[in-house]
Amino acid sequence: MIYIKAILVRYFGNPQDRTAMFNAASLVIDAFIGIGKLILGLYLLSGWFITNALYYLILCIAKGQVLHKYTLAKKVSSAQQRYSMELYVYKRGGVFLCLLGVSYLLVCLRIYLVGDALVYEGYIVYLVALIAFTKLGFAIHGNIVNRHLKNPIISTLK
Repeated sequence: MIYIKAILVRYFGNPQDRTAMFNAASLVIDAFIGIGKLILGLYLLSGWFITNALYYLILCIAKGQVLHKYTLAKKVSSAQQRYSMELYVYKRGGVFLCLLGVSYLLVCLRIYLVGDALVYEGYIVYLVALIAFTKLGFAIHGNIVNRHLKNPIISTLK
């Protein structure tokens, strides 16, 4: 019991560690959402669901790599070296997100222009909207709460 209390004090005491820990939990949830969308896309034979699932899963891999770099950066003793490592992750993450966003835009644009988009009815529409709005709400909340943290890796996670 004392060991769990020490872990909670360690992670909840430092705002950057707390943010990283919540992002690790978010990574697991996003992976399940991505796998669920992939299964749904394969079941419905929907290119959009499959593309969206792959987008989520690629973001999960990227978030996992950033979290790994965060743990490595915490072990670096030199503040200058740590900051340069964090800034490199920040810049690389920004370029990656831009490329991923442009590729996602192109896929969605192709689906729209070709006209092979399917119209879904029933509860599936509400489920997709619920997931999208929930994720958007958590993203906005995370950015507002963590805007004072000046760590480039934490900014990359957000």
